[in-house]
Amino acid sequence: MTLRANWTKEDLLKLTFLRSYSSADLVKIIESFNSLKDFTSSESPYAQKFRQMEIFQNDKLDFEVNRQIELCKLNNYQILSFWDEDYPDLLKNIQYPPLLLFVNGIIKSDCSKNISIVGTRKNTQYGKLVTEQFVEYFVKNDITIISGLAYGIDSIAHRTTLKNNGITYAVVASGLDEVNPQLSRKLADEIIAKGGAIITEYRCGTKSLQGYFPQRNRIISGLSKATIVIESAKKGGALITANFAFDQNREIYAVPGNINSERSKGTNLLIKNLKAQPAISPKFILEDLGILSIDKVHKKQNQKISFKNHNQELVYTSINSHPIHIDEIIQKVNIDISELLVILLELEFDGFIKQLPGKYYIKGNFDA
Repeated sequence: MTLRANWTKEDLLKLTFLRSYSSADLVKIIESFNSLKDFTSSESPYAQKFRQMEIFQNDKLDFEVNRQIELCKLNNYQILSFWDEDYPDLLKNIQYPPLLLFVNGIIKSDCSKNISIVGTRKNTQYGKLVTEQFVEYFVKNDITIISGLAYGIDSIAHRTTLKNNGITYAVVASGLDEVNPQLSRKLADEIIAKGGAIITEYRCGTKSLQGYFPQRNRIISGLSKATIVIESAKKGGALITANFAFDQNREIYAVPGNINSERSKGTNLLIKNLKAQPAISPKFILEDLGILSIDKVHKKQNQKISFKNHNQELVYTSINSHPIHIDEIIQKVNIDISELLVILLELEFDGFIKQLPGKYYIKGNFDA
């Protein structure tokens, strides 16, 4: 795709007032005309609509563009054009990249260690645990986590990144000044304060609309070397992100889930249709992408385990170097089965135990 670089940011801002036109339409305009003047004086249907706009006829366009620029300066928002050095490199390679990005915070042009994590807003405890385990491991490997600031898996991914002192970017479907609801704004502020960024292609004053979210999703995948879907229904929004990643020739991973759970039908379908590889562990993903940066083979026997709570310690000490069945563990610890399964999964993710066929468990030194 050839984009002509003699369009100024002010010119591109003017194009954002072309309501109902997509990024694909705007890219076509840039590809077809050398400048805004060439475009507005042409007989293109796009140009005709542009000239018919009230804001254009009343000479208010320059005022509105200057107001946008001043708003961004006042709030320390960056406006990046496609041709700026700081524009994310991987995003340039998608079919219809945003011509402008509005950024609150700091982003790097190098996307080689960006991974997006997406999923349902109504996650299970299993989905929460997997997200936390994967993100914690990724942050230790200097991975930047990309997500969409929504409830559920998105927020868990952002918060876990911050908890582990990592960097995360949130891509939103509104103007930077219109991030909603209140809880999302608080999380957004924390992301910025800890060195991350809020990113959008929509100018200030733009409220989120349902149709903006699919377009937002192409940016999430476009910023990322790989996309991981944690949990998703058969028609969940996370699958839209995965499909964009597929079209963008990016790697996709999906967490296998319960075949009877509605919240895993989407991820299981991605794996079945060979669109995604099973996300069997965070280490596997980083090795597959070639970006593993630390040795995760721990010498567990010499490492003092920091237990999260008494029940986790109880479960760990009930397991030894000989296989033990889950029924026997239940008898030993007297813990509710749902809590026990979560604890076993935590210990397995950390590499302290391993599940064997037939619901047997063994203690040992295993890779995370």
